[in-house]
Amino acid sequence: MERAQLLLAASTFAGLGTAALTAWIQRSVNRPLPKTAATWEFEASRRIALRKGNSAYRWFEPIVDELSQWYRRGGKLPKLATQLVSAGEPLPWKPEEFLAVKLVEGLIGGGIGFMLGFLMGGPGLGVVLAVAATAFLQYNAVSSVAKKAESRTSLVKRRLPFAVDLMALMLEAGGGLMDGLNTLVRDLRGHPLGDELSIIVSEINLGRPLNESLQRFQQRVPDDDVAELVFMVNKGNEFGTPMAQTFRLQAEQMRLKRSQWAEKAAGTAQVNIVLPGMVIMIACLIIIGAPFILGALGI
Repeated sequence: MERAQLLLAASTFAGLGTAALTAWIQRSVNRPLPKTAATWEFEASRRIALRKGNSAYRWFEPIVDELSQWYRRGGKLPKLATQLVSAGEPLPWKPEEFLAVKLVEGLIGGGIGFMLGFLMGGPGLGVVLAVAATAFLQYNAVSSVAKKAESRTSLVKRRLPFAVDLMALMLEAGGGLMDGLNTLVRDLRGHPLGDELSIIVSEINLGRPLNESLQRFQQRVPDDDVAELVFMVNKGNEFGTPMAQTFRLQAEQMRLKRSQWAEKAAGTAQVNIVLPGMVIMIACLIIIGAPFILGALGI
């Protein structure tokens, strides 16, 4: 009798808690939201862009805001913020919002996993699949951003020496800085470097100083070559050094660094190929000498 009463009380409390949580989520989701925003209302415009671009944020924005408060106490937010920018993320995420949305998406996936596990093997399997699905989706979202940021930075790094060399040639031929940037944007359309240069051109056309635009470019693409180029151009502009000379020197330094990198890579490859070469040589000797050895042994 006491056990039945305990089960009834537990069921009652669980039902009331579920009803309260459902009511809170329903009120939060159905609350009126602004549909438009003036161009100067950056935060409202940013949130509207997130609602249009992500379904989980649109339906669970209040829950995302609550979860974001938890993530702000972590120590990985600056790194994730840099990775989101470097990855060229089209939506204007804050890092804590990105983590919160991916957690919500993971919980939704975990709920689906729980139902599948419950149908296949009972509640135990359901809980295991729910936890595994939530953890995997959260980890995969963060790791995919890091990989995309690394890949995009690598693409910019590979194409940058050619862009700097072409810029130096156009400046030496009498062209202007904006003419050279516009030419590079046209030639590199669809490439990450072309997208970054397009942002620089847009910012300069809107009145942002060249040094600030280049600094923002360096923040979006955290690479040593980019940092060196930005430093050289800003210093040359500050001290009145001709832009053509600055870009020519930087192009020569980049070519030298690429040749040194190629020599280092060749030396590393030569060392790494020694062991596979020895294994192949031993295998060839065994294949050639095996018939003679077997014949001598009378096999």
